[in-house]
Amino acid sequence: MFISCSEFTAPQIVSMQNIQFQSLRNNELHFSLESTIKNTNTIPLWVDKMEVAVFFDGELVGTADSPEQIKLPGNTTSDVTLHYKVPIKKLKSNFISLLSKKEIQLKVEGKYTFKNDLKDITIPYTYETPFNMKKHLSGLLLGSI
Repeated sequence: MFISCSEFTAPQIVSMQNIQFQSLRNNELHFSLESTIKNTNTIPLWVDKMEVAVFFDGELVGTADSPEQIKLPGNTTSDVTLHYKVPIKKLKSNFISLLSKKEIQLKVEGKYTFKNDLKDITIPYTYETPFNMKKHLSGLLLGSI
């Protein structure tokens, strides 16, 4: 019996956008980030592990991973929203200086690990965007102090 196996190729991260901060509780900042991922393999893959480091104006706020497992069907482009929580003890000490700026640079550095039954592959990514702290986070942070 002959079985044909296609080679497992790395999915492509087409885009990342729309970071949303939902809440701040227990010194953790809860947020989501949307990704568009293209799986060119004929077989489905699982987004198995996501790890991130979050930076505000070049300063590390915290690191986190996401416990979600998401299935990416074969030969498709999928929109995926991942949810994270980052410990932010360090952010509170810089809160006033960050709020005084009209805009800061928000950067999320991370990596996705994709898997199928035979192999895992990890792909690094970076998402950067200008960000208005006062507009998006002041209510969350003030409510938690």
